[in-house]
Amino acid sequence: MLELYLVALIVGAGLLLFSLFAGGDHHGHADAGGHADVDGHADVDGHGDAHGDAHAHHDGHWDLTALAWLPLASLRFWTFFLAFFGATGTALFFIERDLGRWTTVAIAAAMGYVCGAAAVAAFRYMRQSQTSSALGVDDYIGETAVVRVAVARGKIGKVRLEVKGRTVDLLAETEEEKPFAISESAMVYAVTERGHAIITRASEHAA
Repeated sequence: MLELYLVALIVGAGLLLFSLFAGGDHHGHADAGGHADVDGHADVDGHGDAHGDAHAHHDGHWDLTALAWLPLASLRFWTFFLAFFGATGTALFFIERDLGRWTTVAIAAAMGYVCGAAAVAAFRYMRQSQTSSALGVDDYIGETAVVRVAVARGKIGKVRLEVKGRTVDLLAETEEEKPFAISESAMVYAVTERGHAIITRASEHAA
């Protein structure tokens, strides 16, 4: 059994090192229900904010949505499973020889499963946290902005605002007759389909 543990350890550790030096999250992941979520977000300085959420749903012949919580369809799970299954089995083989072959296998498998499931859950949580922190159109509306490039009716300028701890520059338009000078404060009350902020003077809007 030692050969099995060593092979699992080498393969699992090798995949972990590869993903580490590859510089990112390159593990394929699919839920058992055949559900994929893709979230895209970009802040472009001087060109507004582009935010898109795409959700692709594919229903197979068998409905396995109830099993979607299982981590078995994740490559990341099997990477961590192999690494910790192999490490635990190898350690027990040399340290606890009296445990017996199948007891050692059971303990190693349990350790691999727990570590693999925990890794999948942790990465899912981080991905969801990043997604929830993405800025949407509604986040800009009602926020105070500072004019960076003069804005006038029929003339596009630029404003800067702080949203969720981020500094965002948006192209801006206005429907007011009086232009907005540089460094003047304004309030965003709408965002166009092109991502341009429509601004007004906060005092006038409140009145």
